[in-house]
Amino acid sequence: MGDLIEVRHEGPIAIFTLDKPETLNAFDLPMARLLVQQLTDLAANGGVRCILLRGGGRHFCAGGDLQAMAKEKDPSAYVLDLARTANKAMEVLRKCDKVVVAELKGAVAGGGLGLALAADLRIASDTAKISLAFLRVGLSPDMGSTWSLPRIVGRGRAFEMAASHDPLPIMEAWRLGLVNRVVKTDELEAKSMAWAQELAALPALAVAEVKTLLNASEHATFDDHVIADSGAISRMARTQDFQEGLRAFFEKRPPKFVGR
Repeated sequence: MGDLIEVRHEGPIAIFTLDKPETLNAFDLPMARLLVQQLTDLAANGGVRCILLRGGGRHFCAGGDLQAMAKEKDPSAYVLDLARTANKAMEVLRKCDKVVVAELKGAVAGGGLGLALAADLRIASDTAKISLAFLRVGLSPDMGSTWSLPRIVGRGRAFEMAASHDPLPIMEAWRLGLVNRVVKTDELEAKSMAWAQELAALPALAVAEVKTLLNASEHATFDDHVIADSGAISRMARTQDFQEGLRAFFEKRPPKFVGR
């Protein structure tokens, strides 16, 4: 049995692993609470530039733990607590100033898909199986998937995914924009780590502005948004990283950003 969550650091990259392979990393309430706690700690860690989400064993995450739900005297109250706790973890991922990459393999189902969609970027194994799976057990989707999916694939395709018994073919998921990259299964960890290293080398302050602007764009008018993005680029023009970027550009060399 795994330890529920494992976090290790490789330089500025935090590798965050869901470690409950006996349930395909499906989460119960204790695991969801730990998920929130550990991600909150990483979000506050100034030395972390990129968070790489992984699943222990052969799968990313099969969503909520149905066995844990079945044991409860009041499944409705338990599921509400579980969903709202897990939602806090997704809020942390969306709002934190780090780049978040989800490394997808095996089952990416139910709330596991919601968690993956809360990441900024997704890289998938060519054998990953993406599905909502809620209707199969008489539940409606949670963890924001009915908010995220229509914005990526459109309402009709989102409903089709909710109603389908079959996982979405991974190359179709790539075509629809649900995943950014697809790689061979045996290359997944190496490719995702190499990508995380590239992302961790980006200027951290500007990365944080990108996330803030993208999040805000979902609710802002165009006129309001261009006021926000002009203010952001002005702030970035005062940073050491911009000065380094200019020098590197004119000296025709890669920049070395320091996050200031």
